Amino acid sequence: MRVNILPSKLKDSIGEKDTFKILILSDLHIPIDMELKEVITYSEILKDIDHVILLGDNVACYGNDEEYRFLNEFILKLSKPYSVINGNHEFMFRSYAYGTKEYGKVWEKNEEEGRKEQLEKFRRFFSLKEFYWEEEIEGILYLFLCIGEASWNKIEVLPRGGEEFLQNKLKEALLEKKKGCLIFCHAPLSRCKIHGFKYYTDKGDPFVYLQNDTFTLIDEFSRDVYWISGHLHLMTGHPMAFIRKITKNLYQINCPPSWLWGRKTLEDIVPKRYEEFNSVILECKNKKLVLKLYDWLKKDFINTCELF
Repeated sequence: MRVNILPSKLKDSIGEKDTFKILILSDLHIPIDMELKEVITYSEILKDIDHVILLGDNVACYGNDEEYRFLNEFILKLSKPYSVINGNHEFMFRSYAYGTKEYGKVWEKNEEEGRKEQLEKFRRFFSLKEFYWEEEIEGILYLFLCIGEASWNKIEVLPRGGEEFLQNKLKEALLEKKKGCLIFCHAPLSRCKIHGFKYYTDKGDPFVYLQNDTFTLIDEFSRDVYWISGHLHLMTGHPMAFIRKITKNLYQINCPPSWLWGRKTLEDIVPKRYEEFNSVILECKNKKLVLKLYDWLKKDFINTCELF
């Protein structure tokens, strides 16, 4: 099984353009809230999008064949070049078939072999050569990091070799004096956590932990680095939402989910249903890269922040 339209490179979509728009869709959880996905595919603003980044948890629950079939249909309707990384729902749980009484109700963690099989299934479906890769456009590094190492019980870890890859790219960026770096990873950094935040339980730990050496390299790079994630399902107004500075030149961008379930306050330990639907768009105009938050229901931008 393979997706009909394969992922493509950013540079093939935006190349040397002075003006472009990249839509970031996190936590699609297809096929849940499909009416929202139609809001995207039939929207006027989609016509102006040059590239889409699918930021993980693209499937609703388990990563079974039916969910991938629905995801394939969505990508066909998008009809846009795209990049894709995985989330925890692509490999975290044992699978139950769509439409059965267990589907979406039973959550049994995969054992190592099951995680390995599901991670490989994701890679094969999108014909990905690696679980991490890089692109460079106009002196800015775009790094893509999947999550998951089958032999680890913690879900939010980089794949084998992933952090070494990140360190090497930061070293190269320092030597070559790159303008900055955008890192796309489904899970956010542990350092973005604020006091009082809880994820499902007191012991919930949805974050990626990097070595101190990696943070040192980010500091030495001295240019701005943006870690762009989903996973937490943070709605507008949450104190950890949108963009936050976590070290002198490292920023965490927490993208909102592409469905109606999320966290809006610190009291939302478990996601609640809100009538709110927003997405992040990266827009380059006159060689300035700007982060925008788009409200699909109001059909308007509700927040803006210049990056580079």
